[in-house]
Amino acid sequence: MPKPRIQIKDKSLTVRSALSLAAFADARVVAGEAGLDRVISNAMVMEAADIERWGRKGIFLVTSFFALEPLSSDERSSFLDRLIETEPSGIAFKPGRLLSEAPEDIVTCCMAADIPLIRLSAATKYETVLGDVMGSALDTNLMLLNRFFNLHHRTMKLALGQPSLYMILEEAKRVLKFDCSYYDKATGTCVSTTPRQNGLTNLHLEELHRSHYQTFHYYSATIDSAVEAGEHSLAVLIPTSEGTPAYFLVHNRTNEFTALDIMAIESFVSLLQMELLKIAAIEERVFRRSNTLVHDLLLGRYSTNSATDEALKELSLDSNPFYQALLVRFEIGDRTQGERLGELLRAFRKQLKSLHFNVVYFESNNRLVFLRNFNAEAQALQVDTIREILEGMSTNQSLPAFTYLATLSGTVDRYHIPLANEQVMGVYRLFDPDRKSSYVLHYDNLGIYKIFLNVEDHDTLIEYMDPRLRRLKDENPQIFGTLLSLTDNDLNFKETADKLYVHYKTVSYRVNRARSFYGIDIHDSDTLAQLVIARRILTLMGEDLPQ
Repeated sequence: MPKPRIQIKDKSLTVRSALSLAAFADARVVAGEAGLDRVISNAMVMEAADIERWGRKGIFLVTSFFALEPLSSDERSSFLDRLIETEPSGIAFKPGRLLSEAPEDIVTCCMAADIPLIRLSAATKYETVLGDVMGSALDTNLMLLNRFFNLHHRTMKLALGQPSLYMILEEAKRVLKFDCSYYDKATGTCVSTTPRQNGLTNLHLEELHRSHYQTFHYYSATIDSAVEAGEHSLAVLIPTSEGTPAYFLVHNRTNEFTALDIMAIESFVSLLQMELLKIAAIEERVFRRSNTLVHDLLLGRYSTNSATDEALKELSLDSNPFYQALLVRFEIGDRTQGERLGELLRAFRKQLKSLHFNVVYFESNNRLVFLRNFNAEAQALQVDTIREILEGMSTNQSLPAFTYLATLSGTVDRYHIPLANEQVMGVYRLFDPDRKSSYVLHYDNLGIYKIFLNVEDHDTLIEYMDPRLRRLKDENPQIFGTLLSLTDNDLNFKETADKLYVHYKTVSYRVNRARSFYGIDIHDSDTLAQLVIARRILTLMGEDLPQ
């Protein structure tokens, strides 16, 4: 199905307007009046019948039909077919010694194809017709070219002044005579020349056919504004370095524009694109610098308090006495959608920073570590707040399905920020293997696990394991792995069997073997607790868990 076209008010020379030229005095339309609005692109005298070689769409022909005289009936019929295919703008016939009226087959053809056939005055000279028609067509194109040059000069002058997005939109409004908006669909950001457009939502697009003077993608758009639902506008896609959809909107309900309007829209979209690239480059430079500062603070790379103070000042994170770290890790369920990880990171950053302004972050692969500055311990981030953001994201159908792990540190002062990082990283290492589930954990609520996190040499953690479990792990790792899997699945034998790809009775057999030969009964609460602890210890030690 062909795409709908944008309605361009073409001010080029048409056959109708050409009839008012001096060369067409005493002329009359013989046939094809319905085609009088055809645009004239060129004009020439028809000296030969091989129109397929020199004919072009929009050409205006001046002839006495002398070239058709030698043709047979079949050749004339073939010529008329090729004439229709060429789509000329019109034919001017000058009566003379050969013919006083247009041939009947020519009249019939022009009537059928809506090709204007015009009978000139016998006194009219060919060069007069060609001069008037071509002069008017060239003048029209020259005027359009001059106006576009002036517009281009105007927009380039604006670009050199380092304009804001709003300044570009204001200039576009002055040129196009319609309110204009910039809309970032990914973030919902909207900048507009009118306050009524600042709350745009529910953008729906239908792509338009790309025609003359258009290099960008144009759409017929309906959008809900602050005062009206389903408002119609023209939307033009602005290519961005990040590939996120952003649009230049012209709030013209009819989508009718002149060729110069389209040229102006192209210029302003290019200007917006340059400005967005500049903003993206600045943000990237700031992000890299901020990322480095936050990373160094978290890892304790500043050897003096004064160096820490300077880093916090540069991050504008030095106004309050307390700090807290937050680590968030995402895992996309469908690996074919792995490239969409950035959408999750951006969505979480946006929501957290909308709630808390004094926040900076460090980004690494699929995780973010935030550092927050606040005034009182009661203002510290809580598990429920983070879980609410993440669960809200999980119900957002525009985002890919994911699991997450979020860990919160305790409250520290500015010179113990590395301690907050150690806390969230410790919890991350302890629980990260459980990527099939989603957790939000606070270091202060870990209880006995804090003992393990505070052990500097993780290899010594093996001493905290129940000796029976150590023996089972060494002698029969398969049964040991089955017991660990059971603890992960709330002692559900069937689910564990499915996860291990074994029969239900195989799981029961291994459980009975563990009880008979090693005295390990998973139905004993103390033994079950020892298994859970053993699992966390092995995780901290970096050992692969047996299956």
